[in-house]
Amino acid sequence: IGFERFCRSLSRVLSIYVHRRGAFGVARFDNLGDARAFTAWNKRKAVVGKTTCAFTIRAKLTLYQKNMTDRYLLFKEFAQECSNSDFYIGQGNPNSMILFVGCEPNNTNELKVINNRHTFECLNELNGKSYKDLWQIRSKKGEGCTWSKYQKIIDTVYPKREHIAGKLDFEEMAFCTELNNVCARHSADAKKDTIGTKLELFKESKFIQSFPVVVLACGSYIVNQGSNRQIDNTFGVSFHKVGLPDSTQNYWIHYDGLDYDKSNKLVIHTRQLSGPINNELLFSIGNSIKSFLELNYDL
Repeated sequence: IGFERFCRSLSRVLSIYVHRRGAFGVARFDNLGDARAFTAWNKRKAVVGKTTCAFTIRAKLTLYQKNMTDRYLLFKEFAQECSNSDFYIGQGNPNSMILFVGCEPNNTNELKVINNRHTFECLNELNGKSYKDLWQIRSKKGEGCTWSKYQKIIDTVYPKREHIAGKLDFEEMAFCTELNNVCARHSADAKKDTIGTKLELFKESKFIQSFPVVVLACGSYIVNQGSNRQIDNTFGVSFHKVGLPDSTQNYWIHYDGLDYDKSNKLVIHTRQLSGPINNELLFSIGNSIKSFLELNYDL
C-alpha cells in the first residue's frame, strides 16, 4: 500500500509530515502512531499494585512516546549515515521496541547494495514501495536459519500476536541489523576491521539508542570483559546476571538501572543465532524480554 494510505491506517496518528533530506525521505509522526509494533504495550494501563508503580511506567511510556515521535526521522538519519559509510543498514520495523544485531550479512557485498537501495526506495516511495515494505514476510526457512530463531523469540515476547502460519513475519515487531559490514557466508572467513567503526556509529546513533531492548546475537564480535567494556560503553548499561547459568548455551543480561524493574534499557548478549540452537535458549531470551517490557513498559 502507499505510504499515505498506510499512515491513515494508524488510528492514533493526528498529523504526519514527510521530511526529505539527503538520499532518504522519512515520515514524522506528530503523535504516537498505533502501529502493531507497540500497540501491545500501549493498550494496557498501569495499575497500582504492580511491581513497578503506575507513575514510573507512565513516565517511561511518555519518554518512549516522545522517542516514537521522532523515530522516522532518526531512522532516516541512521540510514543516511550507513549509506555515507558504505555500511549495511538492515531491515525490519524501525518503529518497533526490539533491535536484533547479528554478525554480518550472509551473502556477497551485492546484498548490502540491494539493502541500501531498497531502504532508499521505501523511504522515498519509489518503484511502488512504501515505508511498510521495510519489513517483509517470508516463507518459513529451516530450523538452522537465523530468521527462524528470531521468529521464536518474537513469538515468545508477543504470544497473543496474530502470527501468519508457515511464514516468518517477525520483522513487523523488530528491526534487524549487523555488527560487521563485510558480507560473508561464514563468520570465520569474514574480515572484521569495520566492527569498531560500526560500534561508534551505534553509540552515537539516536535511532539505535532509542530501542528499549537490544539483542546482541553476535558472540565474540563484541566483548564486555575486564577493562574492555564495549557493551557497557556503547549502550550505557552494565552487566547484572547470566540468563541460563546451568546451560551450555547461554546469554548475559545487562540493563541501565540498579534494578531490573526500574530500568529503561535491556541489552542481551548471546552467541550467533544460527545452526543447532536449543529452544531453551530462545524461549528464555524471549521470556526475559517479555518480563522486562511488562515490568517497565506495561507490555
